Amino acid sequence: MTTTAPAFRIEGLSVKYGSTLALDSLNAEIPHGIVTGLVGPNGSGKTTLLRTMYGALTPSQGRVLLNGRPLASLTPRTISREISVVVQQSFTPHRMSVLDEVLLGRMPFVPDFSPYRDEDRRLALEALEAVGMSDKSRRRSDELSGGERQRVVIARALAQGSRCILLDEPTNHLDIRYQHEVLGLLRDLGRTVVVVLHDLNMAARYCDRVHILSAGRMHSVGPAEQVLLESTIAELYGVAASRIEHCGRPQFLFTSPTR
Repeated sequence: MTTTAPAFRIEGLSVKYGSTLALDSLNAEIPHGIVTGLVGPNGSGKTTLLRTMYGALTPSQGRVLLNGRPLASLTPRTISREISVVVQQSFTPHRMSVLDEVLLGRMPFVPDFSPYRDEDRRLALEALEAVGMSDKSRRRSDELSGGERQRVVIARALAQGSRCILLDEPTNHLDIRYQHEVLGLLRDLGRTVVVVLHDLNMAARYCDRVHILSAGRMHSVGPAEQVLLESTIAELYGVAASRIEHCGRPQFLFTSPTR
């Protein structure tokens, strides 16, 4: 009988910033081909977990396995071929065009000192089309608005073509339309997507599974409709929430805490 390793397996993971424990003996599995949301209050460890999953942070204890292989044993190029990353703040080289920035996503697949291929340009243009930025392909990246910049960064991750996409709050700076379009696009890709979200309603609508973190530990894991509960929100966030159903998914109305 053949068993398939999950996209990511996190085993006994602890991460420290100096003497501060950010993740504490955390265990989790991320399945292939679905959207997994990481949610939790500020300081719960969401971004730390995500950064450790693509090798930007080294755990003080435990390990991350990517498709059954220890992440620490893989070269940066191998990781880049397997994982695309969208961080909260990305660096844009001065005066680079939008198309050239998106083409950077193809670098893990281009031999050293070789030019981009027609296939690379096609994938970059398709990615820009997917995020509604094809008409700005010749613009300079540093001339764009914050929301436009975010869409370009997401396009670069799409053009990379990796089986896994990890995103840290990708809807920051986006208006309502593009928040839904970007998350809907990620859901429809059929790839392994892991996304940090603060908006619980967006997580409930677009994530197949949700991992709720609290104080560096995993509080609960499961389908959004099973783990995003009024009682959990009250416990972790300190606000009252009323759950309703909208478009077949749970959504929440929040009440400010009484002072």
